[in-house]
Amino acid sequence: MKKLIYIVFAFIITSCLTNHEVDFDVPNVAPENLLYHRNDLTVAHNRSVQGDAPEVISQGTPTFDIESVAWFEDSVRIDVSDELNPFTIDIETGQLSLEPTDETALGKYHVNVMASNEYGTSTFEDAFRVMLVDKRPELSLETKKDSIIIFMDEAGTPLTTQLESISVMAEGVFMSDINVTTSPALPSATTITVDANGRFNIRGNLEEVDYEITISAENEYGASENNPSFTLYTKTLKIVERDMFVMNIEEGLKPDNQDEFIFAGMDFMKIEGPELPSGQTWWNIAIDRNNHPDADRKENFITRNYARNYDGISTAKHMIVSPSLSTEGMEVMTVDIGAMFNNITGVGGEQRIEARVVSESAYQEALTSGNINNVYENWTLAFNSADFQTDEKKLFIHNSSEHSNLFEGEDLRVVVVLVHGLTSAVNRGFMGIDELEIKGRFLEID
Repeated sequence: MKKLIYIVFAFIITSCLTNHEVDFDVPNVAPENLLYHRNDLTVAHNRSVQGDAPEVISQGTPTFDIESVAWFEDSVRIDVSDELNPFTIDIETGQLSLEPTDETALGKYHVNVMASNEYGTSTFEDAFRVMLVDKRPELSLETKKDSIIIFMDEAGTPLTTQLESISVMAEGVFMSDINVTTSPALPSATTITVDANGRFNIRGNLEEVDYEITISAENEYGASENNPSFTLYTKTLKIVERDMFVMNIEEGLKPDNQDEFIFAGMDFMKIEGPELPSGQTWWNIAIDRNNHPDADRKENFITRNYARNYDGISTAKHMIVSPSLSTEGMEVMTVDIGAMFNNITGVGGEQRIEARVVSESAYQEALTSGNINNVYENWTLAFNSADFQTDEKKLFIHNSSEHSNLFEGEDLRVVVVLVHGLTSAVNRGFMGIDELEIKGRFLEID
């Protein structure tokens, strides 16, 4: 019955307690119901903090002391010795203060508080709880490769401004506030910074040395303790130009009525046109002819006749296709072509020679589906004789064009398309090519 009375008293006076004094009598017993309103705090490991004074039911003015402090490691309660105890208490107000030192461990602390008056002493277990955490920046590196390598040209200019295979993970700090230091120092005007996505960005040239890259940061709670680093290996690439394919005709060929065949390492095929009678041919490949439009170029050329003996017309399209060419490491490709026309009525529009560049996969897809005639105009144009319109009876056009690597390492082919679409004119002479050279400028490690 006595305990019930005390409980009723506690509920009545809790709402009207001010500090430690009340406006009516309380039982003559040791202090009861001690309460810290802010009793579960999270505190930075290097910050001092002072709690509020507790509320307590007590006859007379109580005094306060710390009974014990416990630290928890993996849910195991460990008593903290007086020498390592970072807590103190105001004996009169009961306010707890925390003063962490370098020896204060991070983690969860529970404080048992004693309150005393003239009638006795009461211990309140876990009256005050604190989680001590390190709020300094936490930095780490996430890598996708064992070695971080950046390639640069012979002038020291990186081929990419961003390191793709490594990134920064950060807590407690903005990416823009992360400091990057290098050993040895970077060249003047060169910087390495971390962007909002944690990627390293390089501005300026580098030297051909291995750089030790270290990141660090600082916030209001202090500087990062763990400053990860990695080695950035630099590799110089030199530009080497080499032939990828050079057309070379060592013997002549005049195939009878063949729509498809392979000759001199190239594929020949008709993609549109009529069937020719026996004994007729579209092609005349020669190594010694005197009717080349350029008197100095009498060898190594391929012509497509107009089949003038077949109803006076030869509306058709044919292709000469280079072998499959690897573009690995290639930066720029050059296509040299020599296009020739003999006894022509014009080189524009319906009658023309084109050179186009296509990826191996797209070429094979069109070849398999039999759809080349419908899709080849979507392939990258390297040359079109229609850009050199003329009515000369004999004409030779040499053209050289450069193209960046369009296919990111995928194999490619160069396709020469011969289009003859004159349906009413008397067809005489021929057109063809006497040169097809494909060169590449490649980056190679020096």
